[in-house]
Amino acid sequence: MAQTVAVCSLCLIVAFVSVSLCYSQGSTKHLKDIVLGRCWDFQRQKAHDVSTKNCSKIWETFYTAFAYKDPCNTTFADYASYFDEIGMDIVKPNKSLFWSGTYKEAHLFSDFDVRFTTLEDTMAGWIVNGLTWCGTKTNTSDGINYSSCPKQTTSCDYSTPFWGQASKRFAENASGIVRVMVNGTRMGSEHPIPAYRRDSFFGRYELPNFHVDRITRLIILVVHNIDGPDLESCGNGSIKLLQKDACDRGINTTCHDDPDDVRHLLCADQPRSRECWFFNGGTKKVTQPTEDDNRSWKLVAIIMLGIVAAFCLMAAVIGVVCVKTRRGKCIDSFNYRKHATDIEHET
Repeated sequence: MAQTVAVCSLCLIVAFVSVSLCYSQGSTKHLKDIVLGRCWDFQRQKAHDVSTKNCSKIWETFYTAFAYKDPCNTTFADYASYFDEIGMDIVKPNKSLFWSGTYKEAHLFSDFDVRFTTLEDTMAGWIVNGLTWCGTKTNTSDGINYSSCPKQTTSCDYSTPFWGQASKRFAENASGIVRVMVNGTRMGSEHPIPAYRRDSFFGRYELPNFHVDRITRLIILVVHNIDGPDLESCGNGSIKLLQKDACDRGINTTCHDDPDDVRHLLCADQPRSRECWFFNGGTKKVTQPTEDDNRSWKLVAIIMLGIVAAFCLMAAVIGVVCVKTRRGKCIDSFNYRKHATDIEHET
């Protein structure tokens, strides 16, 4: 009996683990309220940059793309109406910023469309960024699965129909000088991850969909983690492949390793890191005082104090002499006995 219970328990554990490996958390709670709220809030914040949108219609086109459907069977075509409705109004010339493996760095740099514009800074990306959603046929109330969504796999890649199409549309609207920020320090569990991969979102949906006649130049920004290894940099590794792929499409490129403006943003969180002691043309901008520096300053301070003390002493001596001299003159001027004698002679 005990053995039977043990075997059953083991089977239940195995079944639970198997289900856990196949499914992740469910759709974000209050998904509709969040999307509608973000839709209105985006228009409030970007009133001068976007035309007025119908948030109810945007939600409906988004909702019908996946609700009551098997997540693994959603397609690019399902989300076409959503992107047609919401548009890409905010994308301006020379401001498009693409990224790969640098989500945090890219969005610090873009500052929600203040400096540059990422996909997640557009209305299409912003109102659903960080949310999870998937449909189900079993929830007859609204067709959304709030308990569990499938794990992302090659056989069930239900997020790519949305984000892949978003990337494609974002790239199609880019113009002028375009930037891409990649990570030159990416490490997997065992091996380094190339900064540029042809099967990444940038490699599959963005670079191939640039309108070359509207692109002036592609600036590649290679960012390295603070105190991390510089695995790849401009002109080598996968960065060289990226430059080749862009060149093959007729796009001129320039490349920069750890631009100062990006490095300053990263160093705001780690100011004491050695890599945040900035150099410019070999001249140190920020230094840590050495022991010799401290000794030099102490010596200078002692000398200055000595000089000040000497001046104070001289001033005191001169002051005493002056006071005595003036006092003597005052006594001569007001010698009442001599004054009385002079009066007697006069009388």
